[in-house]
Amino acid sequence: MAIANVPNIRDLGTVPDSNTMDEEEFSQTAEVFTGNMPGWGSDVHDVGVSAKTNAEHAQSQAQASGASANTAATSANAAQGFANSAQASKDAAATSAGNAQQSASAAAASLLSMQMLYLGPKAAPPTTNNQGGPLTLGAWFTNTTNGAWYWWSGTVWKLGMSDPDVGTVTWENVLNKPTLANGWLTDVVLKASNTWANLLSKPTTVAAAGLTDAVTTTALNTAIATTVLLTGDQPIAGKKTFSDRLKYRDPATLAQLTVGGTRKVVLNTASSQWITLCYFGSSNRPLYSRFILSCPERHWAAEITFSKTTAGAGGDSWASIRVLGAYSYFYAYPYQYRISGYSSNSGSFIEMRLPGFGSTSETYVLTVLEEYQTEDTFLIDYPLGVVDPGATRMLPNALTFGHSGGLYYRYGEIVCGGTYAPVIENNGAAGQTTLESVA
Repeated sequence: MAIANVPNIRDLGTVPDSNTMDEEEFSQTAEVFTGNMPGWGSDVHDVGVSAKTNAEHAQSQAQASGASANTAATSANAAQGFANSAQASKDAAATSAGNAQQSASAAAASLLSMQMLYLGPKAAPPTTNNQGGPLTLGAWFTNTTNGAWYWWSGTVWKLGMSDPDVGTVTWENVLNKPTLANGWLTDVVLKASNTWANLLSKPTTVAAAGLTDAVTTTALNTAIATTVLLTGDQPIAGKKTFSDRLKYRDPATLAQLTVGGTRKVVLNTASSQWITLCYFGSSNRPLYSRFILSCPERHWAAEITFSKTTAGAGGDSWASIRVLGAYSYFYAYPYQYRISGYSSNSGSFIEMRLPGFGSTSETYVLTVLEEYQTEDTFLIDYPLGVVDPGATRMLPNALTFGHSGGLYYRYGEIVCGGTYAPVIENNGAAGQTTLESVA
């Protein structure tokens, strides 16, 4: 029997130490160490087998030769020593493997705990942890949509300290947006689809919009602009009182139409001064007005239309007077009308005067039905007072409608600078009369 060669025992590597290593280093060292254990144990076993073989050889040699007994005994003792060392190493390796397994378990538990807290990058807020369990207080994730990170408060995700890309932060990316299902909005969404049609619980009456029944035009416009969006035709029921005229402006042409507005004045019938009813400011643009002049207590009213074209007052101002109703108080009714127009692009006036009979104080009311102008400023006014243009007028310019004892016509027209005025007499007959020159 030949002497067996004693094989080398491979190195197990660095022994993992949880006291000096962090979790990642410890986990990696323990994995290498335990991975070397099977081969190392095999090496130890081979050493033991070799030791036994050599011991048996030594014993054989001792029996064969007494001279070799001492050598055999020595070899046997050495083999036994190797065997004892191998067993001790094996026991130590088993202990180290157990420790490594415990450390690996602890590292896995730490990793699991960490994964339950940091959930990693997510495109949307998670509702469970990565293991499918409930979210842990303090857990956090990175939102890949806006680059921010959020932490779990126990009930909601809250924005943590971060510097998100402003360009990617939109209303849709905001978490925990307020939902006003019982208010005006089904959801607060800042985008183009936020139209009046999408609003819930819209006010359908003036009172519901927080307005009183009688408001000024300015207040109404402000309230409408901030509370109610009006589109299309809007019906108005009941009586509405406005202290200012209502103005509609066409943005495409800058033309505007204004309606409403009432002026009152008390005049003495003994005076025959000219009273300016409507005034057009100096402009080379077309202007138009239609209004009702009345003396309510004396049962008289007339509809008056006044206009001019682009050339200004000289020769192109026009007016019509239509008596809507009259009784027998002729001394209180205007008997003469004239247009004061005296040069191109100058101001234009429509004026009236009373017969100058009697001496009573009467109230006259002017109610604007509509007016039109093609620029975004008011160039039309209703003084209801004495206005002297202070210049020579375009003549002829006046139409006498009646006198203190009666009216001649129910309708008449004035063309400034013209010769004749079309009229309709009280009996309904159409004709014409000569215009007068009244300076």
